[in-house]
Amino acid sequence: EAHGTGRRRRGQSPARRERGAHIGGGEGEENTGELLTQSVSQLRLLLLEDQDSLRRALMRPLERAGYEVVPASFPSAARRLLNAGEQIHLLVTDIVMPGEDGIAFAKWAAGERPALRVVFTTGYTDLDVAECGLPPEQYRLLRKPFGMKELLTTLGELVGR
Repeated sequence: EAHGTGRRRRGQSPARRERGAHIGGGEGEENTGELLTQSVSQLRLLLLEDQDSLRRALMRPLERAGYEVVPASFPSAARRLLNAGEQIHLLVTDIVMPGEDGIAFAKWAAGERPALRVVFTTGYTDLDVAECGLPPEQYRLLRKPFGMKELLTTLGELVGR
């Protein structure tokens, strides 16, 4: 999981507290109405974060909140998941990562999964996510550091809860 992808289900990830978060997801054939009618426990969240400790720290609270979390360390690993047909409703992604950045990945992913909802996270104050090309109702930006309550509220807004 640390160098690519791995699936974790509720109760399998280490309990650690750190700041930061990522969100995202959406299935290509799914429309927004269908996303809104699903319970949180039916929503799969792709967590794209290159910092292992932060990714692990975010997983457990997201799982406790009912999301099925699919972790990925790099955009290339996340891209392989989507290309393999992985059903993803939400994407939480860091913006600044080695190689492809989170904005470019989210733009590609939303092209593959039009109903995908995205939470961008960043510690940089000068980044503008408007270039992602997604409609404003489809994404949010969280500036680090942020708390889990803020992340969960943001996710809820994106899926109409």
